[in-house]
Amino acid sequence: MKPTPGLRRQIIQSLAVMALGIIGLSVIGSYVFYGFALTYLPDSISDTLMPSRVELIWIVCTIIAALSLAVFVAMRLSRRLITPLNSVAHSLRDVAEGKLDARAPMDDRAMGETAQLVRDFNAMAERLQGMTREREFWNAAVAHELRTPLTVLRGRLQGLAEGVFTPSSELFEGLLRQVEGLGRLVEDLRVVSLKDSGHLEVQRIEVRLAEELDSVLQAFAAPWRTGAFSCIRRWTPLYR
Repeated sequence: MKPTPGLRRQIIQSLAVMALGIIGLSVIGSYVFYGFALTYLPDSISDTLMPSRVELIWIVCTIIAALSLAVFVAMRLSRRLITPLNSVAHSLRDVAEGKLDARAPMDDRAMGETAQLVRDFNAMAERLQGMTREREFWNAAVAHELRTPLTVLRGRLQGLAEGVFTPSSELFEGLLRQVEGLGRLVEDLRVVSLKDSGHLEVQRIEVRLAEELDSVLQAFAAPWRTGAFSCIRRWTPLYR
């Protein structure tokens, strides 16, 4: 792939071409005009400081041609500069309005820095949209993970209040484990917030997977599973 010239280089080249074209038109055109006039129309050349009618026509035509060349170069250069900038500006407005799928179209005539600006903006918008999707998924996952232990706690406490469960040390230990699970979820949320802010320091430790699984299984042990399930069914519609 051929590298795109830089913006500064393109501007210098365009202005140099325009200057050379105007100089060439003025100098070479003057030589051609006066050579033709002296050969075929010698009486049309003025001997004073005031130009003749033919010379005035030539001066006006030269000015018009020079202005036309300057306008052509300026329009071509501005189109290659303004078009990608306008596309980025319109896409920025869409992103500011919440349309994260907005992308700036890439113009084939865009030059180095402006083309890179369009690519960087599209990459930024793509990353922002991806982060938003991940945050929505994360929020839904957190809500689901918090809902389950809260529902179990509420069901068992309601069962205790209504006399469905008999208070026992095992029951209270199960409730305590549910509270500890909620505490771990809160701690996980704090860790995620530290990661997002760039203040997370990772410390690796070894854990016994069997013990972790056993603590989870004990939270749903058989002595209160039947009664808890009946209370959970009672409160489940409140969380749908």
